[in-house]
Amino acid sequence: MAAEYKMYAPNLVCVCVRSREDDDYAGSIWNQYDEAGCEFRGLADMVRQMELWYDRWNFPQRSTYVRSFADDAVHEMKKSVLGERNQDWMPAEKGALGTFVIHVKYRQNATWQGEAVWVEGQEKITFLSVLELLKWIDRSLQGGAA
Repeated sequence: MAAEYKMYAPNLVCVCVRSREDDDYAGSIWNQYDEAGCEFRGLADMVRQMELWYDRWNFPQRSTYVRSFADDAVHEMKKSVLGERNQDWMPAEKGALGTFVIHVKYRQNATWQGEAVWVEGQEKITFLSVLELLKWIDRSLQGGAA
């Protein structure tokens, strides 16, 4: 019997990995607030794109901020810009190599904590860092996580 995982959160992201290029992965990432996903070339680019979304949404909030002596303005938390959610946002296409639904619950200690589901492998994990998440994605795409 296949395992079924249901995840509900205002900041879910679907990662569709289509290809492996130059020892890294490429594909697209989707969220429930934008009609079109965005492309990524490499897992570092994927993380950067997701981090930009989280900053724009202000959710989950960062626990650390880049500080500067050049700007004497006090950093203020941005207002949430989540907007309207699309209930049918999950892309119909799946990644040729793999599809992952990622829920980042916290951005503490300059990294991410949350849970992720590998759709094709029907496996769910809890991760405590971006590195742990990326290693699990790589292991999954290489032939099986564990």
